[in-house]
Amino acid sequence: MHKVIFLNGPPGAGKDRAARIMMKAYPNIRHRKFSAHLKEVGAVMYQLTAAEVKEFDFDQASKDMPRAALFGKSWRQTLIWLSEKVMKPEFGESYFGDMLLRQMQQPTGSKITAISDSGFVKEAMPLIAEYGAPNCLIVQLTRPGHSFDGDSRNYWTYPWVPMVSVNNLFDLPMFRVQILSRVDKFLSFERPNYD
Repeated sequence: MHKVIFLNGPPGAGKDRAARIMMKAYPNIRHRKFSAHLKEVGAVMYQLTAAEVKEFDFDQASKDMPRAALFGKSWRQTLIWLSEKVMKPEFGESYFGDMLLRQMQQPTGSKITAISDSGFVKEAMPLIAEYGAPNCLIVQLTRPGHSFDGDSRNYWTYPWVPMVSVNNLFDLPMFRVQILSRVDKFLSFERPNYD
């Protein structure tokens, strides 16, 4: 059965890094984002080049920098507006989950999907319904000095979906051990050590 790992935490908490750690550690895993479709729509709407999107989405500072191409708004502000004021009101709160599920249902050899930008329970619900709550895991990440202020996402839980917490204390080897030990347990993955 397919397993889904939702990485849930504020900007800068280490969600993408956790996904990269898992990509190196497990065979047959794929990394996906709910926001992939949103970013594609934003790029078309503002006629952005692939290079501009890459620049705007490079890191936290880049995402929060006002851009002339976005009429003075940051990439983060633009995506939040497009998601919360345009797309979800028109297509429903689960829209990005529905779109990601369509993508995940395409034939693949992957048995695990790590989603590194989970911040809304209603987005996750189509995937939970498809794969079953026991086959899903919420990994809630915290990091000192990082919060959801200015972001539309938040922490979430769902009945019968297991949840674990990881406090990212700026120590990469420890962060790796914390991520893999919790995900190993969920996947029943036997690992002799973390070296």
